[in-house]
Amino acid sequence: MIAGALFILWRLLRDVDIDKVVAAITSTPPQAVLSACAFVAAGYVTLTFYDYFALRTIGRREVPYRTAAFASYTS
Repeated sequence: MIAGALFILWRLLRDVDIDKVVAAITSTPPQAVLSACAFVAAGYVTLTFYDYFALRTIGRREVPYRTAAFASYTS
């Protein structure tokens, strides 16, 4: 499965010019990059709470937030 995913990823990205990607990143204002990173982090935190509350809903109250967040993040 991993080999298939890597093959598909390679096919999708084979026409991407790395120099253009680097130029686009360096021309983006740092505030935009930082705010994008903050929104991505907030999205991941939101997903951890979603899984935590889902566990509570199905009656698995013994699972601590830390474990639910780790499972959510890694999946």
